Amino acid sequence: MIFQRLDYQNLAGFLNSHGRYREARVACRMGLQLQPTEAALYAELARAALGLECEDEAMTACERALTLDPTCASAHIVQAYAYEALGSHEKALACARNAIACDPEAEEAHCALASLLLWHGDLANGLPEQEWHWRREAESLAERFGPRPAWSGRPCPQLRLLVAHEQGAGDLLHLARYFPRLRALVDHLILECTPDMIDLMRSVAGVDEIVAKPGPLDGRFDAYVRLMSLPLILGTTLDTLPNDVPYLRADPSASAAWRRRLGDERFTIGIAWAGNPAHTNDRERSVDLSLFAALGDLPGVRWISLQKGPRAVDPAPPGLELMRCATALHTWADTAALVDTLDLVISVDTSIAHLAGALGKAVWLLLPRWPDWRWMLERDDTPWYPTMRLFRRKRGEGWASVFARVADELRVLVR
Repeated sequence: MIFQRLDYQNLAGFLNSHGRYREARVACRMGLQLQPTEAALYAELARAALGLECEDEAMTACERALTLDPTCASAHIVQAYAYEALGSHEKALACARNAIACDPEAEEAHCALASLLLWHGDLANGLPEQEWHWRREAESLAERFGPRPAWSGRPCPQLRLLVAHEQGAGDLLHLARYFPRLRALVDHLILECTPDMIDLMRSVAGVDEIVAKPGPLDGRFDAYVRLMSLPLILGTTLDTLPNDVPYLRADPSASAAWRRRLGDERFTIGIAWAGNPAHTNDRERSVDLSLFAALGDLPGVRWISLQKGPRAVDPAPPGLELMRCATALHTWADTAALVDTLDLVISVDTSIAHLAGALGKAVWLLLPRWPDWRWMLERDDTPWYPTMRLFRRKRGEGWASVFARVADELRVLVR
């Protein structure tokens, strides 16, 4: 009996973590037939129901779980998201704090509270909680850099500071905006990044030196700072975040070469439809290229693929004549030069959107219902990028509805 209970609970957790909510709900119900008083199974059932946008069902399952075990942190977490989905933000915050009270070391609970705060623009309280999301990275950097300390944020005129980064390209493109402010506080700023990012990062003000990652640092720095901690360390609020664009710049000669290659003067739109498949939320943010068929019938538009990686070869739907460019985009500087020539970029939440925004290009971002913390909730603009518009998937609708709205707006723009 114990084996069966654990099997269903673990199975439901696995299915929920992979977005297979209907199957997870079935697994939970089968498990509850055997163990009707198992609070953790009710919590997984609530998580599955929430993934299916059945908020009332999720709330009922949470209440049952917490009746059985008031200290079930996972049930408090799901209940927090359910309240947020139902529009009760203060109750959502209370539930997230209840989860932390049940298990003060639960990373998921702190990250849930961070999301709830940051979605509503409360950076002052949300960013400290967000640090729990990067705790393992912080531990890894501390081990890697040994006796050299993490920088506290205090001005140090003699300090040689290393910016360390272990996340995706989009995060670096997004947070490179902070480098001029950072440089004003120290004597020498060193950036460590992947080789394909070096040429583009040379265009950012404030960086004195760039080191290819991974590679030896040979004692070049006195202290380090995690890239993802910069908004917190520098005291970011919605009113003070640096949003002057462009803060990245394409090479003019490379952009000119793309203009010659593209030729005529048609309205040119670059698209990206998929992010890194290893991203934890990729199943929610990436879309099928076939959805762009809703936009393909616009006259006088040239479509450019900015997609790289395994999804770059996805077949285009009928009516969407797509120029493929992946084989010519070896570095981020190459991609920046191409984006610099475009009239508009339409992208899911991936690094291409950050690149376009950082270059000061017009970009329309396609967002899932529950997006990354940066994009907050409900609003159709963002303080991070003045040239960006947000198109969100709303409750109960699929991506096709989002693309229908984009098509309507695009017809007006192209005219």
